[in-house]
Amino acid sequence: MTTRRALRTLASIALGGLGLVAGLLVAPPAGAAGPPVTAPDAAAVYQGNVVAVLPVQNDHDPDNELLTVCRLGTEHYRGIDVGSFGDEVDISVRPSTSPGVYTFTYYTCDFQTLVPGTISLTVERLPKIKVRPDGRGQIKVKNPFDFKIRFLYGSFDEAAPDAKALINPGATVTLPVERTSIDWTAYNRKGTVFCGTGTVKGIRLRAQARPAAGVPLSDRLARAWRTAG
Repeated sequence: MTTRRALRTLASIALGGLGLVAGLLVAPPAGAAGPPVTAPDAAAVYQGNVVAVLPVQNDHDPDNELLTVCRLGTEHYRGIDVGSFGDEVDISVRPSTSPGVYTFTYYTCDFQTLVPGTISLTVERLPKIKVRPDGRGQIKVKNPFDFKIRFLYGSFDEAAPDAKALINPGATVTLPVERTSIDWTAYNRKGTVFCGTGTVKGIRLRAQARPAAGVPLSDRLARAWRTAG
């Protein structure tokens, strides 16, 4: 073999070796895991309420790394406010929000990758609680929900309601009142689901009617009463 041919052979071997090394440097390691995988989420909420969604609970990371919500999408809908904290997405729906299905984008991430996911929110029409005068010093209330409601009534100008009542699902009750106009608000039994608010007027009173001094409430219901007016 001539000296020139030998040099060409050595150079070819050397370059081939460098290519092999370079290939090893850029190739992903065997068994490397991919980005997080998201799954669609769905939630439902009545008008005038807030719902908390934990979308990363059904998302998966191949590396088993901790996932969290790192960003929200750009969707904006009238009457709906969205925020996130850690792995929770909080969606607040105003009473005037139109019933329907709304889609939101969130981004879940591990320590390296940001992946989009979706939340489908169904806003349900709030059933109407019927409240009307019923004889002297009385109002009649019908609960349209399939759960008990806590009905608070009196005047929103007062720090506490005159009275409260727990009304069974689908039931109609008659309640005594001592005002010609009654403000009211209603929640579920725990005070976590807003069920409605309003004012009923034109109530005829018994002789010498006198408003009650007010009833004690839990902190949650007391806040609900203060904000209702």
